[in-house]
Amino acid sequence: NETVVVTLGTPTNATLGTPTVHSLTIAAQTPTVSLTAASQTSSEGTAATITAQLSEPSTQTVTLPFTLSGTATSGSDYTITTSPITIPAGSTTGTVTVTVAADVVAEPDETVIVTLGTPTNATLGTPTVHTLTIAAQLPAVSFTAASQTVGEGAVATITAQLSSSSTQ
Repeated sequence: NETVVVTLGTPTNATLGTPTVHSLTIAAQTPTVSLTAASQTSSEGTAATITAQLSEPSTQTVTLPFTLSGTATSGSDYTITTSPITIPAGSTTGTVTVTVAADVVAEPDETVIVTLGTPTNATLGTPTVHTLTIAAQLPAVSFTAASQTVGEGAVATITAQLSSSSTQ
């Protein structure tokens, strides 16, 4: 909030009554902060940026804490910049970076869910939850040989192989 105080001085051809002081309060304009997208997909070995955006620039730094959930494991499947997201005074955006590990293990889609907490110097808008999907790493399956020849009465072994180990 900002305040303007007007005080009457000595009048000419009149006397002072009461009140002689008037305060005008200009209500604070608190910006709204929200995420620019509710979801995105990323591949292993890449980095994903999640952006928080203010409805208008602020004269104060906005801090925006967040929590993490999802099916991916922090440290082994991904790393993330620390909470909170900071939007400097005069700016309108702040980011968090998720670096997705390239673990060469075949696995299904995994998620990193970022949920915004209560901001400082702003109010929450929508969306407040961002789901980052780490795309599945599916192995390729193939035969170890394209052909073979065996004699009559022999046992033939035909082998299939995966390009990488799988959790499924």
